[in-house]
Amino acid sequence: MKQEKIKLSFFTDRQRIDAFDNVVVKVHLQKQKKNQKVFLVGGTDPKVGASSVAKHIAAGLAKSGRKTLLLDADMRKTKQEKYQAENFSCGLEQYLAKNTALNKIVYSTNVDMLDIIPANETESPVQLLCSKKMEELFHELQEEYEYIIVDIPSFGAASDGSAILSNVDQVILVAAPKKSYKKQILECYDTIKKYGSEILGIVVNRVDKYGYQDYRKNAKYYEKETKELIQHKKIKKWKRTKQ
Repeated sequence: MKQEKIKLSFFTDRQRIDAFDNVVVKVHLQKQKKNQKVFLVGGTDPKVGASSVAKHIAAGLAKSGRKTLLLDADMRKTKQEKYQAENFSCGLEQYLAKNTALNKIVYSTNVDMLDIIPANETESPVQLLCSKKMEELFHELQEEYEYIIVDIPSFGAASDGSAILSNVDQVILVAAPKKSYKKQILECYDTIKKYGSEILGIVVNRVDKYGYQDYRKNAKYYEKETKELIQHKKIKKWKRTKQ
């Protein structure tokens, strides 16, 4: 039996949801075409928002009626940093280090069809992730869930993600303006390919709404333009005219 629910918070604005939906579709197509179901989400550097991306992708898949698990493999942060101090007694580290039963570490969430295995801070995350028990966990979870979204510390800060690359089907790399640079992205790419995994794509996170709308010209197709956006377009047009 699952433990008590862990409540997750999500963005509610249409534009961000639309951006995450694009990734959800790509993940879904990989499952349909190649029966791939384990997707690792990792940032190029800390504070690019990879955990948020992983959470929203997992929720999007679950809302489509697919049984989904969010596997938190980031054992370098405290639970207070990730779950607003939600009270859970057991997590991934207890399962790997103390042989706690699997059903004791799986929690339901406030999203139907979405479960989570949380994690708390531990002194030896890489050793636990490299363990035979971690490999066995992946095999067991794939029997139970249609999709498994794995959240890890950034590639630029720790080797945790590299420790489990052989157990995942695809990697979703997360970058952010002014935090991720070409050299770091290329290094992450080389690491991922070196350990035999593939990159499904790169999510550019923390882009302001105007930057997103410039990238996706039809981003506002289903919405009425706000006065703020109209003014923004007028300013851009005026600047081009002046030049």
